[in-house]
Amino acid sequence: MKKILFLLVLVALVIPFASFAEDIEAVAGEANYKIDMKLHNFIQSAYNNKIEMEVCLPVADMLKLYLIAVIEDAATFGTSADPASTTDPLAQVAWQDWTAANNSLKLYVGIPITETFDLNIMVGGGTTISQYSTKDHRVTIAGHGDLNIGLGLKLKQAMFGDVISDLKIRQFVDIKLAGKGDNGILKGIFPVVTATIPWAVYNDQNNDDIQYFGLKYSGFIGTGIPAMDLGTVKFSVALELDYAIEYNAVTKFDMTRAGTLQTATFDTLPSKISGSGNFKVNFGLNYDNFENNIWVKPGFAVDSTSWQLHSVTDKRIDTAPRYVMEVGADWKSTFAKYVWLKLDAKWTFTAGVTDVNANYTGSGYATGIVTIVNAVDPGLTLGINFSGWSVELKWKPSIAWNTIVYDDVNKDGSWQAGETIKGYNGVESSNILNLANWDFGVSCSFPKP
Repeated sequence: MKKILFLLVLVALVIPFASFAEDIEAVAGEANYKIDMKLHNFIQSAYNNKIEMEVCLPVADMLKLYLIAVIEDAATFGTSADPASTTDPLAQVAWQDWTAANNSLKLYVGIPITETFDLNIMVGGGTTISQYSTKDHRVTIAGHGDLNIGLGLKLKQAMFGDVISDLKIRQFVDIKLAGKGDNGILKGIFPVVTATIPWAVYNDQNNDDIQYFGLKYSGFIGTGIPAMDLGTVKFSVALELDYAIEYNAVTKFDMTRAGTLQTATFDTLPSKISGSGNFKVNFGLNYDNFENNIWVKPGFAVDSTSWQLHSVTDKRIDTAPRYVMEVGADWKSTFAKYVWLKLDAKWTFTAGVTDVNANYTGSGYATGIVTIVNAVDPGLTLGINFSGWSVELKWKPSIAWNTIVYDDVNKDGSWQAGETIKGYNGVESSNILNLANWDFGVSCSFPKP
């Protein structure tokens, strides 16, 4: 009884902080040195790379270190006529256009406190830059710096008398620093403001200076029923809950034209609160050389954006809820102990308000677009294991389609008259001969000497 009460109290404490990132709670249990080059594809553009590497260093029995480094950069380069040149009409100026500069480093420290309890801590940081451009004779910046803090706990099965499997708990705090651009906060607020406005300098006399800040709490709780031996097969049930709450706010919105700061656009700058929660049930059936998992994962998400325009009395709040259902399965078969083949697929159904009307209507109704999205995400992975090394090749086609069901929904969520089907479109990327649909990776693991 005391163990059950302890479990309930612990779950209650972590729920406010809990959507998961990496398996942070597993670090303290790592026993082998490991170098893992994650699956990624380099064939995407003229200049593009994404390198993700994990390194495990079990320094001592009571101290494990784990490093995750991600380098993702994509850019194009060129030259164009120099408008400032008055003597040479053929003068050229070089420009660069970075569409991604997402780089991060995270350090995990794992400490096995007791035989049944592991503590793990993570600190990290980096950049998430969606654009840095000097193209068209103007500077454009959109993105932010990242600060990441995490805590992972693992309460092992023996603590609960083998009634439930290991209890895994993850908590994360992510902070967005020195944000430039709107980070999607301004999308659809009013016609003058378009989606993803960056921090841009057109020339010495004209610029848009938009800055933002963000804070996110997220986490994960997972446990289940220990595997039951049914003779030739082992049956298990895993339960997972992940959720998050995120706050983003525009902290500066200045528009300068002809060297003069324009009249204030907002009396209350836009801010956005987003929340999500998902519950997953996984059923596992494992044979000696065959693993099978089937899962169902319902979820809910909501975005709420608020702001007040200059000279408008009413403050506007738009809320966009979404419902999500995911159903998936994977099958992995091992041949001759060294070669394995894995087939996985999931279907995701999403329905909800995806956008609000771009016209400000005071305290009246806010209209929106309700969209149903279906996505099928299959994958086929071939792996080879030998002497501590493994190589993986994965084919990852994808199919998605969406149907805009209603174009009118009241601010309170009720439907307006004239509900009509607006449209349909689909996206498919499945060509097995297209290298962009493939990922490659290699990893090495060996025991501590």
